[in-house]
Amino acid sequence: MNAPTLTRAPLLLSPLEAAECLGVSRRFVYRKIRTQELPFFRLGDSPSARLRIDVDDLHAWLEGIKESNSVTEQLCQP
Repeated sequence: MNAPTLTRAPLLLSPLEAAECLGVSRRFVYRKIRTQELPFFRLGDSPSARLRIDVDDLHAWLEGIKESNSVTEQLCQP
């Protein structure tokens, strides 16, 4: 009898994976990284080390966008 395979959600995403999760382009994610709007870190010490985005940071960033949009909508209502 084979044991069931457990599938876990990744804790870290590449910029491409983050873009796919958000339904946006990879260019958009890199722009948010470059402007330091989206938290990220490098796996390794070199400047060419792979970028990764923590899933929890991505969720928090999205929540921040939702909150700022909610405030903007409230300010724009007559």
